[in-house]
Amino acid sequence: AGLAGLTLARNIAAARLIGVEQFGIAAAFAITVSAVEMVTTLGTQQLIVQDKEGEDTEFLSSLHLVQMLRGIFGAVVIYTSAAPVAQFFGHPETRWAFQTLALVPLLSGFLHLDAWRYQRAARFGPSVIIQLGPAALALLLLWPLHTSFADYRVLLIAAVVQATGITVMSHLVAERRFLVAFQPSHLWRVARFGVPLALNGAFLLVVFHGEKILVGHLRGPGDLAIIAMGFTLTLTPALILGK
Repeated sequence: AGLAGLTLARNIAAARLIGVEQFGIAAAFAITVSAVEMVTTLGTQQLIVQDKEGEDTEFLSSLHLVQMLRGIFGAVVIYTSAAPVAQFFGHPETRWAFQTLALVPLLSGFLHLDAWRYQRAARFGPSVIIQLGPAALALLLLWPLHTSFADYRVLLIAAVVQATGITVMSHLVAERRFLVAFQPSHLWRVARFGVPLALNGAFLLVVFHGEKILVGHLRGPGDLAIIAMGFTLTLTPALILGK
């Protein structure tokens, strides 16, 4: 709930600071990253909580390998598709910014999953800290970033900083070493668990972002900003209540 609240505050503050047009360009960044995350989700964090081998070091190491491969794949997809995506949203000059976004999934690929192992024993504090700390930092950085850039780069840098903070914090709260292992039986278990979630993520991508993608392409960043903020102001309170 706190994470949703911080995200809402960040989006409102950023929209006020950089204006509608620039916020619309930044909204296209958020949609791009979210799209890649949703269609590549394999539920590694949920699996480590639910699986009977969730405490096993080798199983955790296999999940780290899956997480890394997912992050690298997402980064490659975002980087290589930067030019057509920037063109699709009507701002081909922002190609470099879309390429920079590749850092977000890449950094997430090196997340330490130990904090989610704690949840098996109802220890939720570390995973809460991992989410809230970087989100609060991204919010606090808006004003100093605005004084230097005053455009979509504010949210671009904030997104990279937040992704970096989440990964760093996950290692700081971890009790075990960050290990990577290749175990075919574990990878098959991840595939059986995660592929339905990835398919569901593709469906949810259309549900949550379909209209925004069309508006961004057909109407430009100004209208995209308005509809994106409309979704934010209505969906985020619902998410907070749901949490």
